[in-house]
Amino acid sequence: MPLDYYKILGVLDDAEDIVIKAAYRALSQRYHPDKWSGNKKDAEEKMRELNEAYSVLSDPLKRREYDSKRNKNEYSEDKLDNVDNLFSSLDEDWGIAIQYNKQIVYLYNNLYKLSAPLAITFKLILLESKSFDGASNLAVRLEGDYLLRYFGGNLEIQKFAKELIGSGMKDAAKELNKVIGVLGSGIDSNNVIKKLTAKFGISYNKSIAAKQKYGVWVRLLSILSRKKALENVSHEDSNTKSHTYLNSDSGLHNNDNSSVPWFVLKSDSDSDADNGMIFFYILLFLFSLFILSLLLSLH
Repeated sequence: MPLDYYKILGVLDDAEDIVIKAAYRALSQRYHPDKWSGNKKDAEEKMRELNEAYSVLSDPLKRREYDSKRNKNEYSEDKLDNVDNLFSSLDEDWGIAIQYNKQIVYLYNNLYKLSAPLAITFKLILLESKSFDGASNLAVRLEGDYLLRYFGGNLEIQKFAKELIGSGMKDAAKELNKVIGVLGSGIDSNNVIKKLTAKFGISYNKSIAAKQKYGVWVRLLSILSRKKALENVSHEDSNTKSHTYLNSDSGLHNNDNSSVPWFVLKSDSDSDADNGMIFFYILLFLFSLFILSLLLSLH
């Protein structure tokens, strides 16, 4: 079985040159025989694979020929493998970076929701380019490119795909990927979602209805809670392995990720119930004001 050069480097198979270079450098530092604390033969074998992978993927002609033999647009569970341990050599630099830019932890975790290699790509690009001021735009671009590649350009399908992956429904996500590959993006998204939810027993339609019902109030509270969101980001544990992610209703083109309200920084399965409670409390507050004004008018 031929080697998977992208998997060896721990990157996605559409990785940019800067990512290929940064991944190779980081892994070479870890597995260099002079630095490896384990079996030297294992390190030498790993370095041989790294050098072979880099020699192909860093050469445009060789990479094009290699890619022509692969199906690059097939969604796979391999894209969700945890590859953090491959890049432990980056921990020190990343630890310094997040001390001065807490938001990148939040953005990294959002991308981890979709794919560990995608989050690693975000980390590698930032550390290699040192463009931390553009971290938010980079995260949005990476997420958008990922969803477009595997699930097409239909925004409703993309949101559905995010919810499937975030809920751990990998089989449903793979099925959706196949459907898009056959039918393309110009499809009836409602029909596709309806069939897949029925096939896999997903209550997604009810979720969408709840979000539409409470959407206005949630967006209002989103503005009011901006300060709270930033405080939560600043208190994120720099070494955490637990991940909080964007609510699927946040949209793909929201460049200001820090404005996501604190009450939706959790799993999508919890968001609808919380939004319902928020809506209830708002109505209760308004009703209380009405009763109070009515009592005052009687006096």
